[in-house]
Amino acid sequence: MTAEDAAGESDVQSINSDAPPAWNSDDEPPEDHEGDENTCSRDGAVKKVIKKVGKGLERPGQNDIVTVRFSTLQLDAPPIKDVPGEITVEMGDNKLPLAIEFAVKNMRVGEVAEVRAPAAYSLILSPLCGRQLRTQPGVLPKTGKVKRKLRFLPAAPNQLAEQAKSDLLKFRKAQESAANGSGSTGPASPPMFRARVELLGFECVQSLTEDRSVTKRIIQTGSSRRRPRRGDAKHQEETSRFKCFKICKKAGGC
Repeated sequence: MTAEDAAGESDVQSINSDAPPAWNSDDEPPEDHEGDENTCSRDGAVKKVIKKVGKGLERPGQNDIVTVRFSTLQLDAPPIKDVPGEITVEMGDNKLPLAIEFAVKNMRVGEVAEVRAPAAYSLILSPLCGRQLRTQPGVLPKTGKVKRKLRFLPAAPNQLAEQAKSDLLKFRKAQESAANGSGSTGPASPPMFRARVELLGFECVQSLTEDRSVTKRIIQTGSSRRRPRRGDAKHQEETSRFKCFKICKKAGGC
């Protein structure tokens, strides 16, 4: 998929993520079970294994404010700082390890999961998704044909994706050398990053403009589905002026 194709996709907001992927609206939503493995990234490199099933159907979207905790289980790279307590961050703001944010976008509140990804994805960075690719040309990694079920998942920045591919190629070459009897056994697996992640909660934040200069954070939910439409504010203004005119006329003023 090219950057132009990806740019046409809208950002994934939590308000639109009530239904899990591949859910036929005529059926009951699929249930998560402990031990289920799900793919979290467009390249298929980041996966999560559910250790504890979460509640509800909603999942965090881009710009949402999430509260998580995570700890490293394995990291074949420079160590990162774990968060045994709670940490509250905004999604898409480069505050979490890349693999962790990939997984959180696919988790429900209360869910505990084990994340597995290339070691390169342990860097503190946010994945790429939606319209942000318009202003960052060349950051989307070059891939072949992407499976439909993975097409709308976030992607890793090109530099990290290439590093992960390079690490995998080095591992395969080491395995081939070991198989040819070079004397070296080679590593048992490519450099990996494994972590335990728990999503404690999140708040929905919606972008109201394409450049995200205006966002909306719900403080208190409304009481109906009706929202202001074009002309509503003008009608209200005219009604107020009319009432003011009547009051002034009766009082002998204005």
